Amino acid sequence: MNVMFGTEIILSGDPIDSQDQALFIMNHKTRLDWNFLWGCMFHASRPSAHRLKMVLKSPIRHAPGPGWVMQIAGFLYIERNWDADQEAMTEQLDYFRDIQHPLQLLIFPEGTDLSQSNIEKSNKFADSHDLPHYSRVLHPKTTGFTFLAKRLAESDQMDAIYDITVAYLGNSFQSEMDAVYGRFPYQAHFHIKKYDASNLPVSDTEEMKSWLNKLWAEKEARLHQFYNEGRFEGSSVGAVCKPQPLSNALCMALVFWTILQVFLVYGLFFSSFIRWLVLLSSLLMIVLSFTSRGVQHLEVQWFRYFNSIRNAA
Repeated sequence: MNVMFGTEIILSGDPIDSQDQALFIMNHKTRLDWNFLWGCMFHASRPSAHRLKMVLKSPIRHAPGPGWVMQIAGFLYIERNWDADQEAMTEQLDYFRDIQHPLQLLIFPEGTDLSQSNIEKSNKFADSHDLPHYSRVLHPKTTGFTFLAKRLAESDQMDAIYDITVAYLGNSFQSEMDAVYGRFPYQAHFHIKKYDASNLPVSDTEEMKSWLNKLWAEKEARLHQFYNEGRFEGSSVGAVCKPQPLSNALCMALVFWTILQVFLVYGLFFSSFIRWLVLLSSLLMIVLSFTSRGVQHLEVQWFRYFNSIRNAA
């Protein structure tokens, strides 16, 4: 982000143990938070590698390119129908457990970004439940979070919960159109707090709901302090979690993906093979996206099918 768009990643708090199986939670300031989160995960992880997957709204999986890639990468998509979502998430979490894939999973408990209309909806909810009004965060939705925390803990897939608070300085931006017009912040600040799962009441749904609500009240206060002071506590020199230096491997990755994209664009204009390959691949992903719950769901079903054949043999 720094090289391409001039956005500096500023970290504070705890480093992320890349070997942890963990549930990540984060406030959802803008529709583009996940773009900056990759930079946070790279710089905050020790060593600088991670296996992060996200829980996202189902319509995102239809987005040409990014949505398809995230299906293939095994991201979890939800329909906002709890019975269906619970079943789908259970199947996918069990799949990761069965293939012994160390899972790092991010959920945005607020469920949507911090737009003015969403703030108003959140405060109406607060009025009906005798809760305080927030302006820097939305009141979190607790059902999905408590389910994931309990399920992951029960299946021994969670060593910790990482709470991430994100804030930006610079250009005001909220949506994809801001990115199109090049309106990026000059700094993206991430404050990270690690909670060992063994110290949390993960088996008690009501206790975890209270814990999350308390955490979000603290996050609201932390963000007010941030926008008054321009930094999170501990983000000055000497912070526990320091950005990684720009490595040769990272530069090589940037060069590789840039060349690949240039090659694909060139191929679309001058190669019938590339045009047919892109067309057929796109049609396949469109069909799979609209006739099933996505590639990630088909992968789980195929695994269960072939596993049942092996067990029956």
